[in-house]
Amino acid sequence: MYRCKTLIIALITCFLALNLNAFDKDEETFEILKALTVYNTNPNASIKSYTRLYENTKNSEYLKEAIKIAYVYKTENLGKLIDMASDLLDNDAGFLKIKSAYLVENGNKNEALISAKKLVELEPDSAMSYSVAGMIMDDLGEYKKALDYHLKAYELDDSDINLLRVANILLVRFDDVNLATSKLEKHRLMKGCSTEICSVLLDIYKQNRNFPMILAMDEELYKLTNDNKYMDEVLGFYIYEKNYEKVIELLEKYSYNDKLLVELYAYIKEYDKAIKKADESYNASNDKEFLSLKAMMIYEKNVGSINSEILKDVNECFKASVDENSKGIYQNYYGYLLIDHDIDAKKGVEFVKNALKDEPNSPYYLDSLAWGYYKLGECEKAKKTIDAIDLEFSDYWDSNESKEHIKKIDECLKDIK
Repeated sequence: MYRCKTLIIALITCFLALNLNAFDKDEETFEILKALTVYNTNPNASIKSYTRLYENTKNSEYLKEAIKIAYVYKTENLGKLIDMASDLLDNDAGFLKIKSAYLVENGNKNEALISAKKLVELEPDSAMSYSVAGMIMDDLGEYKKALDYHLKAYELDDSDINLLRVANILLVRFDDVNLATSKLEKHRLMKGCSTEICSVLLDIYKQNRNFPMILAMDEELYKLTNDNKYMDEVLGFYIYEKNYEKVIELLEKYSYNDKLLVELYAYIKEYDKAIKKADESYNASNDKEFLSLKAMMIYEKNVGSINSEILKDVNECFKASVDENSKGIYQNYYGYLLIDHDIDAKKGVEFVKNALKDEPNSPYYLDSLAWGYYKLGECEKAKKTIDAIDLEFSDYWDSNESKEHIKKIDECLKDIK
């Protein structure tokens, strides 16, 4: 409250310091207080008070205040007030800014340009003045002049918004992609990249299919915004190119998608790294999926040399992390483990059946189920399940594991007969 009173007193003191001859001081003070009091709640009343102050004192500052309020609140009398002030305030920069904007909003662009050019004359070092004039010129189709004015604005103030106006004219009006790109890149290298600048560059590079720069802008935008779509685009490109080392490098650098990182470590057979990352991620997040991944990585690392101790560790990890609601890949893996190592074939079959609900045509899930039936002595079911696998899955049919399973199942059927 005290600060508010201090501000009002300061404002009143400022106003009273003006050269006021034709208006009684007490009445003037009352009118100022009245205008200040209703500024936010009743702007029309505030405008009326300032207009009366101007009419009685002929002090243009009051008229300017009335115009500012009218412009902020878009009152109906704004045009009338601007007309009233046009001769009186023709050399006032603040008034000309409002007048130019008002004229543009009402479709009087040619008159607006006259005011904007006058504003440039009054404020030759103001980037905003050049920008206002440049935008009006652009609307009027004077593209070359608009570009010159926006370039001048950027010269005076090398802000992102001023550069974006330059780039927009170069791209949209002149189709000069090279010059626009050059200016944007120079700005980026000198001042760093904002979301807006990098987004424009990303669009340009996408149109030109400049993949190295697309990836660079995506990575930069990910750092700026933390929006996953940019990183996903980068990773998607490198995965498509099978550049898994680069994918791993990015995942490690940004601690992004630890599950994918574990899987990629396994893909390049870096099992120790995969196990360590899965363990760290599980301890940090308590996400059971990481525990399942850890079990898979331990098993894959030791394929061919699985002993009882390793099997116990793997089984315990799966037991603590997999149930009927787990992802199919984990239910199938755990189910096959229970089946193949004669731990609990019946339970293993149930897990595999659950996995097949999500992917009923998966050759590997069907193979696990067939192997489970075989282990349970249900060889006819096993054969029927194997035969249900589509021949188009050549990778499956060509695998040594599938051939071994088929051989065992066929032998079982012969023994029955």
